[in-house]
Amino acid sequence: MTNLRKDFFQLENQHPVVLGRACDKLLTVEWRTWLPSVTRNALEGLGYAKMSESTWQMIAAYATAANTLLPWTDPISFGSVCTAFMGNIPNFKQFDHLKLYEMMVGVECLRLIQQIPFGTDVKKFIAANAKFEELEYLPDPLTFCMPFLCRPMYKCNECGNVDYDDLVDGQCDLCSGRYEEGVLRDGPAPGLEDRGKDITRFDEYEYAHIATRFGSLKSLSKDNVSLNLNKTDVQVGRLLASEYVRREFRSRFDTLIREIL
Repeated sequence: MTNLRKDFFQLENQHPVVLGRACDKLLTVEWRTWLPSVTRNALEGLGYAKMSESTWQMIAAYATAANTLLPWTDPISFGSVCTAFMGNIPNFKQFDHLKLYEMMVGVECLRLIQQIPFGTDVKKFIAANAKFEELEYLPDPLTFCMPFLCRPMYKCNECGNVDYDDLVDGQCDLCSGRYEEGVLRDGPAPGLEDRGKDITRFDEYEYAHIATRFGSLKSLSKDNVSLNLNKTDVQVGRLLASEYVRREFRSRFDTLIREIL
């Protein structure tokens, strides 16, 4: 059995994954399927005093992510777990949008628990929350959602059609007759198999300047960052604020995990 100091679960600035792994060590992984009251009683029986509600929310989120794939596939489950990872109580009746730092911390925590690819619905959900915050770029660990925030586009150089690039075969929808008579075809219409192959792909908008500016500043301390009052730096400021929170949570993990190894 792991010997943890008796005030371990009462420490401020805890990390949800560290708390969950501490429970794994003390109670074995079977606790993940227990009722919360059973887990509380078991920990108190081992001499660990009453914990804050914030700590219990983190522990519950860890158990959810360790037991099910829903946080990776279902937007509501993802949002609830991200909220609980921050030590807050999820509202299952009225779900508000997530802030960028909540999603960044949430994705990092989930990846520490299980290495599972995120589903399309969750990617779209993350992108929608970013759009709500008027962001045009998502840094690591959310960059994998960029195709849903800044949609890939294409222009057909044969007919001039401009559309979202969801092409499977690389052929223009119009030239290949994919939507003729209002019916979506799986492939080009008969006789149009060679049409619409001359396309140019591009992004919905340009975001490289934001990514570059953020990349040049994120390694600096807060005191050494100087921002201007323009559209780019307003977004960079929001990204940096979330990056600082993500970095703080990562530091908590790196420090606290040593106590249960």
